[in-house]
Amino acid sequence: MARIAVVGAGPSGCSAGFHLARSGHQVVLMDRAVFPRDKTCGDAVSFGALQALTAMGVYPAQLEALCVERAAFAGLKLGAPNGAVNAARHTLRGYCVPRLVFDNLLHERAVSAGCEPLQAHVKELAALESAYDWVIDARGTHGGTPTAIAMRSYWDVPTAALDPGEGSDLQIYFERYLGAGYGWIFPVNEVDGITRFNVGVGIWLRDYDAAAANVSTLMQRFSEVNRRARALSGHAVAKERPRGFHLAGAQRGTRVAAGKQLRVGDAANLVDPISGEGIQNALISGMLVADVINSSVSAADVPGNWQRLYEDHYADHLRAGIRYNGLLRFNVVKNLLIWAMNRSERVSERVNAGIFDLVRYNDLGSSLVRSLRASRRA
Repeated sequence: MARIAVVGAGPSGCSAGFHLARSGHQVVLMDRAVFPRDKTCGDAVSFGALQALTAMGVYPAQLEALCVERAAFAGLKLGAPNGAVNAARHTLRGYCVPRLVFDNLLHERAVSAGCEPLQAHVKELAALESAYDWVIDARGTHGGTPTAIAMRSYWDVPTAALDPGEGSDLQIYFERYLGAGYGWIFPVNEVDGITRFNVGVGIWLRDYDAAAANVSTLMQRFSEVNRRARALSGHAVAKERPRGFHLAGAQRGTRVAAGKQLRVGDAANLVDPISGEGIQNALISGMLVADVINSSVSAADVPGNWQRLYEDHYADHLRAGIRYNGLLRFNVVKNLLIWAMNRSERVSERVNAGIFDLVRYNDLGSSLVRSLRASRRA
């Protein structure tokens, strides 16, 4: 069995470490932080991410029991720049869990599977290659290429002040000044009549440069201009200091293997190019890289096998997402999308399925066309 260093103990690193340790490998799980530690994020754990969690022995019942701070969601409100909103309910449940809680749960699962935890700030992965058979780069954006910037804050709002369903809906608003990005309002917990929200904005660096405003200004603008953000801000009894962070979104031609180094999660630029969600791909890529190490005929085959599996599993989906991301830069496209969703329940269902990664982006375009044709015939 191999001696493996996993650098970064977020979702991708803990997933890789868990599956490798369970396979009998000697795994050292390194992170510069001491757990539990916070991580700036939107905190949404999608249905797809829940599926990946089951491979680590964490089912919804365990998540609810182990995560004292969390909120189940079953709906999405999607807002257009012109103010129109599409509201959809879902039959598949997801959760919002603060990363302080969620990542600690994953870290405990990886350690219980046999990973040796080590607090260490690794500056050069190459320095580890002499001591380890494989080095899994799970350093998040620090290992990948930043493509977006975001900022989030936690707001505590009296539950009595909320609109109906607001405590169990994700809210995403395409704003004119955010390009293909968006502002979000996600519930993460409710206790003693107070609902905590994760409120933030995200913008792709391509649009950020054109916006000529820093992310703090964009966050403030969302808080003041968006109708629901403004209302919640006015009712908030507490607000945490906003924190900015970068995202490593999908790019064309990403290389995920170089010698002994194998990249996963955000380090492999696997953040979704439409939703900005990264937890699902992080968990799955950690599991898949373990499968490649376990299943390759020889060690020499591992880097090539990981690159091919990455391309087979992700490339077409992410390339299609990148194309749609380009279209979403235009406000008229976003307005038209919400109009079509309000006109056709089938279109709404398909778009929501794409956002929650229940349908591949390369299949979404033809699916939307069929739905629009069916709605006209109906």
